[in-house]
Formats: sequence, C-alpha cells, structure tokens
Amino acid sequence: MEKQTNETESLPRVQVRDMFMVLRLLEGAEETTVENVRLRLCTDRKAQRRGDFLFSTARDTASELQRLGLLEGGPFPKDSRDYAKMKDNTLTITSEGRSLAAKFGAVRATAYDDLFGKMYYAHRHLRDYARVLSERSLFAPVFTSVKDHISAAYSEAAALAEDIANGGFRGEDMLAALERRLKRALTADERKEIETGIKALITETQMSAAADDTTAFAKKLLQKANDLVIPVLLTGLGLDCDFRTHRVAWALGQEFLVWCPTTSHPEFEGTVVFRTARLQLSEDGGHVKHIIFDSRASELEQVFLARLFSTYSRLQKTGRPTYVPAWELRAAFCFENSCQPSVFNRLFEQQYARSDGYDLQMEIQRQRPRFEAPLRAGARNIGSVRVVKK
Repeated sequence: MEKQTNETESLPRVQVRDMFMVLRLLEGAEETTVENVRLRLCTDRKAQRRGDFLFSTARDTASELQRLGLLEGGPFPKDSRDYAKMKDNTLTITSEGRSLAAKFGAVRATAYDDLFGKMYYAHRHLRDYARVLSERSLFAPVFTSVKDHISAAYSEAAALAEDIANGGFRGEDMLAALERRLKRALTADERKEIETGIKALITETQMSAAADDTTAFAKKLLQKANDLVIPVLLTGLGLDCDFRTHRVAWALGQEFLVWCPTTSHPEFEGTVVFRTARLQLSEDGGHVKHIIFDSRASELEQVFLARLFSTYSRLQKTGRPTYVPAWELRAAFCFENSCQPSVFNRLFEQQYARSDGYDLQMEIQRQRPRFEAPLRAGARNIGSVRVVKK
C-alpha cells in the first residue's frame, strides 16, 4: 500500500471521548475556539479552568480532528506562550464532522467504528498494530519494578542510584530477568542493541544518580529502560516505533474496543495485548470496511459459566491459589475468549448468583488491583473467586 498523503509517523495522545465531545460542541455551535474546547475539557474533568490548564489536550484533540477532515482551524499553538496568542483561533466543523457527530447521537457504536476507520487510514502505526494483532497477541515486558525487573540487588532505590553514580549497573541481571519474563532467549541482535543502550544509559544518568532524590531517580530509570528495551523487542514484529507510541496505540485500541492491553494476566509479567475484534479491510489494506466483534456479551451469555470454569481450571493447573484474584481471572478469560473486560464484567454481574451447575465462591476485595477497574457482584467489589462445578 502506498503511503497516504495525510498519514503521520506518530500517534496523537488523544482520547476518543474528547474527540466526540468536541464534535458535539461544534455541532451545536457551528464554530468555536481552542479556548472553548479547553474550558469544556476542564469542566468534563472537574478541573481548574483558569490559566492554560489542559491547553495541550485541547490543541492535540482539535489538531487530530482537523487531520481527519472533521473540523477546520489552526494554526495550533506549540507551547503555552503561543497559546496566549492563538487561543481564540476559530474552529469550524466540516460536513464530515457534522455527519459523524449526528451518528454519535443516533448510533454511538457505529460512530466509534467510523472514527477508528479514519484514524486507521491516517496513522501508519495504528495499521501496523492492527496487522500484527490480527495474527497474534503481543507481549511487552514493561519495567515497573527496579527489584523485580532489573536486579534483586536493587531492593532499595538508593542501591540503584549508588551503583550508577559509581559507573556500575547490573545489566546482566536485567537481561536475565528479561529472558525469564519473555520465556525465551534474546537474539544476538537484541542483546547487542540493549547492551549498547545500557552503556549509554549509565553515562547519561550518572550525574543524576548522584544528585537526585533516589526514589525519583529510580522512576526515571525505569522509564528510560522501557524507552530502550520495548522498541527493540517489538521491532521484529514490524512495530518500529518508540515506547510512547506503543502506549498510545494500546490505549486507542482499548477505547475503540478493537484490542485489549492488560497487565493482570497471571501468565505474563508485563503487558499483553490481544485483539477483541476482526477488521475487514479494503483490497489495498488502507481502509476499514467493517469491524466484527466475535465475543459480544450476547454470544457468551449461554456459555459464560462453563468457560469461566474452564479458565479457572487451567489456572489451577499452573499453580494458582484456590481463590484466584478476580482481575487475574478476568484477564485470563478475556485473553482466551477475545473479549473486552467490560463484557466479562457485565456477564459476571448478571450470572454470579446463578446455579447452572456451577458455584462461584467469592471473597471481598481487600487488595486494590493495579491499573484495573474492580469486579463487582451486587454492591460488592470482589477480590478473589473460586469456581466449583457441582
């Protein structure tokens, strides 16, 4: 497929919900300004309205809508100084934008599908992700713990900072932990590129290690480790982008419900991303014709408890506790059935008290899951679940 003239080499850090909010605002007002968009975002988030708070979010949202042909406006400010001069620049909705806004009011799911199609056409990295996930799930061993993901010797942030300040770093420990999480050996090229990056990382951060707060330094180091390692590991799949773009792609796919990233799957120590919809494409692969969701709640309703028991039983064979953390069970079920967590939540809420040959024994949530919404049954947040076949 030839490169599209309006495509970009990066993905915008925007929220789909914000994009539709701006379109609905323009649908009713004919035209507005970037400042009005900012104020609406502040109101929506119950945030302060004064100054230029959220100006970059307003700018990026409006800029993306213009790129997609849904509004006309600009130029857009690069920084807060520019914003003071450009905040009253006019934004006008296009006929395509008006049509999409009306569709959002009538058939929201179709509007979401149409917007995804427009973003798919405009952004190469979104197309790359769709291509890869149509063939396989992907795993990104994201660094979130110095002790667990770099070296057990760094049980405290101060130990990491001291080591780097003295020109050292337990790079071999990090590579060994990485291979354990990947469940495979690094290729020679991967190892070489990461080792080269580690040397540059030590040089780059040595002074900061000696001067900065050790906790803050450790967080920055983890971010730099992700910037270094994740692109190296995923480039082989044809995903040639930086870590920021990977995270944006994960979030956009989740908003559009076409794929799902989770950090809670008990068999993956990192982020696993899997598709939850199939894309029917045009012959040249540049346009989305249809989005097909194979595992809607209606399709899973009659088999939910049986499949839940199947997932639970498989996890038991891997050594999981009798009562499995609810968010881990949900992540494993969704992965196996190519469905969204929202589908699981709805069916669990509907069927947790049914018999149908299965008994769900639950404990109330006492540990808050990281990055995951709670699972509810009745008025309770559920912490762990045991599934018994009667």
